[in-house]
Amino acid sequence: MLIQFLFGIFFATYFLWEVLCSFLPASARDELIYHLEISRQILHGIDKLAFLDNIYAGFPQVGEIIFSIGMRLGGEVGAKWCHGLAGLLLAILLYRLGRKYVSKAYAALSVVLFLSV
Repeated sequence: MLIQFLFGIFFATYFLWEVLCSFLPASARDELIYHLEISRQILHGIDKLAFLDNIYAGFPQVGEIIFSIGMRLGGEVGAKWCHGLAGLLLAILLYRLGRKYVSKAYAALSVVLFLSV
């Protein structure tokens, strides 16, 4: 019971932190040159030739399309929230998959380890 309570506290704190950080300006390398910039250029209709100076634009398929949807709906903050939502869904999936093979405590620990990275 204590582990589930601590897991709930960690989970709530982590996603509150994610929401608060989404309002900060982009500063991470991935945000500046890949996630947000490529999504912004996709929304402006720039074709592949404009990406010649950005080596990360060669593989923007699914992830960047999701960021583009978020950017269209809510700007940079919306794109960051889509990123957080994808992390939340992946954490839930990891817990559900872990429950098939290990106890609740170990499944929760796997989610905590995943989110701590």
